Amino acid sequence: MNHSLNKTLSLLSEHDVTATFFVVGELLEKYPEIAAEIDDRGHEIAFHGYSNRPLWELNSTALHDEIKKFKSVLKKDAGLLLLKNFDEIPIKQIILSTPVGWNPQSEYDGNPWQKHKSKWDPEEFLTRSFNIKGITGIKNMYSEKGEFKFNTPILKPFFYLLKIISQVFTYKKVNIAYEMLCTKNFA
Repeated sequence: MNHSLNKTLSLLSEHDVTATFFVVGELLEKYPEIAAEIDDRGHEIAFHGYSNRPLWELNSTALHDEIKKFKSVLKKDAGLLLLKNFDEIPIKQIILSTPVGWNPQSEYDGNPWQKHKSKWDPEEFLTRSFNIKGITGIKNMYSEKGEFKFNTPILKPFFYLLKIISQVFTYKKVNIAYEMLCTKNFA
């Protein structure tokens, strides 16, 4: 583990203080034990982007990519901790989306770390009082990169229409959806 992080965690323990660590996704990829160490010592983990680029400088596509990459390296336990911590933040609503279940994903774009590390089941969000809806159509229509499987010029329009139609079914049958939209309102 990083020496300065260890010193920081020890100092916080000595003074019986908890902290929020805004962690960069690239760091979690390189040192996955960091999240466990922070959590084991009673601190919380928060999103600080994937690449440490200033978020206000990103357009919506780049920001979505940062979030997606960060989620892909976050292990299940750390993700559950983030959900728990969301409950303690004085906000009006949480809105998030995540793939449903295991979405097999191997290395691509030369990045061996670009593999899904967690599995999110709808039940895990329901037990935490989230409302969930299936989105983006049926899971089997997507490749492991989350791209539409049927990308040939002839088939793409037909399967795009099928995706839209399947949305009617996946909206309530979240387990067959590619992704789920999870919302939680606070008083």
